[in-house]
Amino acid sequence: MAFNKAEELYQAARNAKVDLDKASTKEEIVNAYKKHIAIGYKSLGRLLVGQSAEEAVRKWASRLGK
Repeated sequence: MAFNKAEELYQAARNAKVDLDKASTKEEIVNAYKKHIAIGYKSLGRLLVGQSAEEAVRKWASRLGK
């Protein structure tokens, strides 16, 4: 999935954060990771270590424009 607007990217990151926060087993985390890989492995890694969705994709979103 290509993101054309920053808000689309932020929303995708928020959705990924919700799914990753709900995941409690390794299998659930892996499935959530695969489901949301479109936001990028670096962004997903940032979400996994506790960054907010906005922080995780801020640099990428700034290139898309507000």
